[in-house]
Amino acid sequence: MKHHLTILAAAALLTASCSGSGNSSDPVAKAASQCPIPVENVGFISSISLNSDTLTYVCNVTDRSINLEGLSRNTDAMKRTMMPVITSLFDSQPDLLDKLRSEKWTLSVRYVDPQGTSLRLAFSPDELSEQAAHAASATLDPEQRLADEIALSKSSLPASMTDAIVIDDICDRNGYVVFECSVDETAAGDGAMENLRDSAAEIRASMAESLSSEGDPDVDRLVDVTTAAGRGLAYRYTGTISGDTLTIAFSPAELRR
Repeated sequence: MKHHLTILAAAALLTASCSGSGNSSDPVAKAASQCPIPVENVGFISSISLNSDTLTYVCNVTDRSINLEGLSRNTDAMKRTMMPVITSLFDSQPDLLDKLRSEKWTLSVRYVDPQGTSLRLAFSPDELSEQAAHAASATLDPEQRLADEIALSKSSLPASMTDAIVIDDICDRNGYVVFECSVDETAAGDGAMENLRDSAAEIRASMAESLSSEGDPDVDRLVDVTTAAGRGLAYRYTGTISGDTLTIAFSPAELRR
């Protein structure tokens, strides 16, 4: 079972780097020559260009789970999520980052999906200067970070966990980040909730093992964001016909590594 809080890793684009190969003295042309650049779990960077005083990265989204239309309603949350690591776009192109700052360019990141839906995030020179002057990741309020992650995740719901279980909602309630999951009792067959309840201990043990392990970026992010805000995690399953419920929860203390 895959555990993640942000169904679109808004910062996933930032893990892609442009290698330093190429002989062009123009840092924009050098970066652009490396396109297309794969972006894991998102798609690929198809172009990098400069128009007047705006440096634009275009990311073609191929992952079908990413709902750009929904995410477009939460652009402020996306920007706050990306801001702490925005300059990692230029890890292999420091000359381009220097140029961006010295020329006071605006940085534009544009996502486009196969249906033609697009989402543009723009970072002004002032925002980029502030990011450089302060460790944004250290100053971002944990409560705001949690709220942003939940808002971004909700943009891509409903999301299937299995053929019969769907995440319908994510909320912050009573000290827990709660994943509200519906269990399709027609698809799962008679006794689906009873079977789920009988297997609760095994399911919880499997979840606990996953949450305590390190190395999976989705799990690491989920645990980090949740515990930083002093929250636990809860998965609440509800049968679509019976209305029966089952909750599997982990306290903040259980999540801390």
